[in-house]
Amino acid sequence: DAGREEFEEAARREGLRSFEIKELDPDGLMTPADRRNEYFPARQLEPRKASEALLGFDLGSEAVSLEALNRARDRGKPVTSAPIRFSLENGGQAGILIVAPAYGAGATPVTVEQRRRDFMGVAAWLLSVDDIMENALKGILKDGIEIRIEDKSEPSDVLLYDSGAGPARSAAVVMQQEIAQQLGARNWMLTFYPSRQYA
Repeated sequence: DAGREEFEEAARREGLRSFEIKELDPDGLMTPADRRNEYFPARQLEPRKASEALLGFDLGSEAVSLEALNRARDRGKPVTSAPIRFSLENGGQAGILIVAPAYGAGATPVTVEQRRRDFMGVAAWLLSVDDIMENALKGILKDGIEIRIEDKSEPSDVLLYDSGAGPARSAAVVMQQEIAQQLGARNWMLTFYPSRQYA
């Protein structure tokens, strides 16, 4: 926090005229971040034009992104966050962050203590699950088969994606296939099921 004003001013001198460290308010709008001991603001974005609203956003201001950031720092390798919603970026759709740590020493330090000491920041990718699935299924004939993706890492399941109305509780259940996937320490369940018309 002691270097916050200097950090913001340096970004403005480099051409980011209205740069400030921000967080989401309860209505999902960007607002200047509350004072806290440390911040993890988005300093560079690609593609820049598509993501300008997130410049300065503090990853440490949201519990889900902060947890992923700390886990990546301590593990020394990329991790996937729990489902997260950034309304400005993806219209409230479910998204995930893939977070990769960076260290001052260059190479990944061996111990957790060394990783915490040498930690410089992260590269973070905010991905919409809907966009991922749209790209993955482009050109593929679904032919009556729907796909559902749930994050089962927490006590209560979180729906990330569903191409249909949800699996039916009927005789069609014998036509369902479930596949467990581990993605960056998250447990996802992919369910392939027949549409009602197909069944």
